[in-house]
Amino acid sequence: ARNWPDRISLLRRRRLRAVGGVGGHWRCWLGVLGLRVGAAGLGLGSYGLSGVASDPVILRRQVVAPVIAGLLLLVTFVRHALGREHPLLDLRLFTYRGYALASTAVFVNGATSLGGLILLPLYLQGIRHESATTTGLLVAPTALGVVILMRYAGRLTDQYGGGRVSTVGTVVVALA
Repeated sequence: ARNWPDRISLLRRRRLRAVGGVGGHWRCWLGVLGLRVGAAGLGLGSYGLSGVASDPVILRRQVVAPVIAGLLLLVTFVRHALGREHPLLDLRLFTYRGYALASTAVFVNGATSLGGLILLPLYLQGIRHESATTTGLLVAPTALGVVILMRYAGRLTDQYGGGRVSTVGTVVVALA
């Protein structure tokens, strides 16, 4: 196992070393340009959209400029990724129907499952005008329940299978 200074040193040299499957080491170059452009694009887009929370008017410079800059950086990221043999994120995988459908399903599942957890604090602070402390105390039981039940959910999934556990969980949530 490598220690953190070694890992940082490897990242500075723009390469990572990993154990290969057959019995050797292979090198994979970290696409630093793709990492920087993609992160900056997502960051600027998110920053621009967060400006809508303070004032719901979307067509203002504080919202539009960062969103457009973020979109341009993301387009640059996509063009960069498609032009490389080993990109940071291989977007060509989305040409496979099964992968594209599975990725879409995971995205929709995450958006519907976690969307409420993201919107609830915004609702409590923006609409009900609760303080940050009160909002934290109101949201904390959900996090505590997840922490407690996550351990048992893994065991139940191993014992009964994912289909049964998710069906029972969906019924319990629907009844609650």
